Parts: sequence; structure tokens; C-alpha cells
Amino acid sequence: MTFRTKLLLISSFSVAGAVALVTGAVLFSARRSFERIDAQRREGLLDQLRRELDAQGAEIGRAVDRAAASATVQQLLAGTADYDRAQAEAESQGLDFLDVVQTDLTIVSSAHWPARFGYKNDWPLAPEDWTAPDAFLARIPLPEGSAIALIAARPAAGGSRRNSSSLSDRLPACMRCYGFRLEK
Repeated sequence: MTFRTKLLLISSFSVAGAVALVTGAVLFSARRSFERIDAQRREGLLDQLRRELDAQGAEIGRAVDRAAASATVQQLLAGTADYDRAQAEAESQGLDFLDVVQTDLTIVSSAHWPARFGYKNDWPLAPEDWTAPDAFLARIPLPEGSAIALIAARPAAGGSRRNSSSLSDRLPACMRCYGFRLEK
């Protein structure tokens, strides 16, 4: 091999190596930058969802507070009203679910399942949830299965059903909420 050939090979390998190193460095830097931007965008969208759920939760908390303070619920707790009066109160407050419960969680009246009066409330809530000031998502048992609801718990526990369309309507166009259904 002549000197010219050796020089050509060495310079070709040097240029190819330099191009490979620069390409790798640019690829690594671009990937890290895109991942950082994606993480910031994801956090922003999740913060927006949390704010929306908090706003809806405050609205539901006020509706449950109004229902708990109503004369109908007070009569139900005192035992001077018919057991099926929770349905009318839930409709007047715009709630899908309303259970009027005693301190031992015995249902006095239920809007979504009227035949449940006298039974213990079996909503899967922790004891601290019954005194929580904020609304939260919970699984609510129904005669035909279960539903996800944003609820607030007071002497009356109530809330509104949540599904993929009710959440998707309030999300930005770039964020999707996939449907869910709970089965027993």
C-alpha cells in the first residue's frame, strides 16, 4: 500500500469517526431535550386536570353541604320523613348520588338505590374520607354494577357520576380520557 492510500484511509476513518461522534451527541442532546419538554407538557396537562377536578369537587361539596343542611335531610335524619325523599333532594341539588346516613353509616335514604335504606353504606371510603373537606373520586356500587363518581361526604354523602365523556369535555384537545367501567 502506498503512502497516498494510507493517508486517504486514515483521513476517511477520521472524518467518519468525527461525523459519528457529532451525530451521536446531537441525537442524545435532542432526545433529552424532547423528553424534558414532554415531561413539562405532561405536568402542565395534569395540573390542568387537577384544577378542573378541584373546581368540580368544590361545586359538588357546596351542593352536598346544601343538601345536608336542607329541611328534607334534617327530617330524614330525625326520622320524620319518608325514606325515599333523598331522590327529590338529589335532583334539586343536581346530584347523581345522595345517601343520607346516620353516624354509624346506616343509610336512612338513598337517591340512586332507594331500596338500600336500613343497610350500612358500603361505599369503599376510608374513615377519614367521611370528614374530608374536599371531594374525591370513588367507586359507587349500583344495582346494575358500579360507577365512578366525584363525591363529597358529610352527614349526606353525594356526588356526580364521572365517565370518559364528562372528563374529556373539559380537557384540552391534545389530551384524551379513555373510557372505564367497573364490574363487581
